[in-house]
Order: sequence, then structure tokens, then C-alpha cells
Amino acid sequence: MKEIEAVGEDLSSIRNRGRTLGDAIDRYTKESIKEIGRTKSQMLRSIRDYDIADMACSEINSEHIVAFAKQVGIGRTPDCR
Repeated sequence: MKEIEAVGEDLSSIRNRGRTLGDAIDRYTKESIKEIGRTKSQMLRSIRDYDIADMACSEINSEHIVAFAKQVGIGRTPDCR
């Protein structure tokens, strides 16, 4: 959460302007003060390939997030080492 706050503008203002999750991801990656690690960067890029990235932030609710998580999890198994 500190990283999001460090970007400067809180996400509620993005939500109020009808921006998409993809817009928020783009802004976060462009304006992040701290260098984004490979895993986080890869995950953020992969989210953009899903329908949820085209949704307005104000429209996304817990049901959408659960559905997205299920989509991402299809065909994956936990790595239990």
C-alpha cells in the first residue's frame, strides 16, 4: 500500500474519472518511485490481458476480483516444495 500512496494521487480519484484498471496499472508502473520487481511487473502486465483490465475501476467489485482470480488459477497447481 505504501507504494500506491507514494505515487501521489490516491486511487479514488482515478475511480471517479471512469478510468479502467488497465489505466491504473499503467499509471502505477510509470509513476512508481520504487523500481518494480520482475514478478510484480510480469503480473501487472498479465492482468492487462484479461477483461477486468478494460473495466472501469468504479465498476469492479469483489465478485469481479474472485472471478478474475479463478480465471488466473485455471490450469495452475500450487508449487508445494
